Amino acid sequence: DPDIIIELSDSLVTAEDYLGATTFLKKVIALHPDNSHAYYQLGTCCEATGQIEEAKNSYKKAIDLEPRQAIYYQALGFVYENSGSHKDAIACFKKAMDVDRSQKSRGGGAK
Repeated sequence: DPDIIIELSDSLVTAEDYLGATTFLKKVIALHPDNSHAYYQLGTCCEATGQIEEAKNSYKKAIDLEPRQAIYYQALGFVYENSGSHKDAIACFKKAMDVDRSQKSRGGGAK
């Protein structure tokens, strides 16, 4: 069940077992390639293990699948900032704020 696998991978990320979480996240993605949360968590794992390009790609895929999640833009922005791409980081942070504002104006909020 992909929901159980994603819960397990979330627990592993919380426990900072990024390699273990990566294994489960890749299984979720293989079963459900439209799961934006799995790509976001995979980005977190890749970033934590120094796989910066893979982290960027995972966050970008999460954004492609669910462009109304401000946290995805924020995560990508931090990767850019930490790798010295300040202009790209600023663009991502601005987009995160725009998405958050848009959600709030519709009565929602960032998930």
